[in-house]
Amino acid sequence: MLSLQRLCVLSRSMVAGHAKSRAARLKGEATARTTKGYRCLFSRAPSKPEIELGLQYLHQGKDSWPQYAQVLLSSNEFGFVQ
Repeated sequence: MLSLQRLCVLSRSMVAGHAKSRAARLKGEATARTTKGYRCLFSRAPSKPEIELGLQYLHQGKDSWPQYAQVLLSSNEFGFVQ
């Protein structure tokens, strides 16, 4: 995905809405929610560094879950079939 396309994905209200609903569906404590998000979006468990980075980001604020889900949705791995 080109960088301009990625910027568009990050700023699209449709993607933000989907990210918000995805984040609302994830229940549990932060590590479990992060793992569920990876399993749902990427069909795999997150690595230990991915969990640590995710938790660092999620501890930044109250509305960080929808933003984190949007980051995962706009990731290179989500954009391409492997």
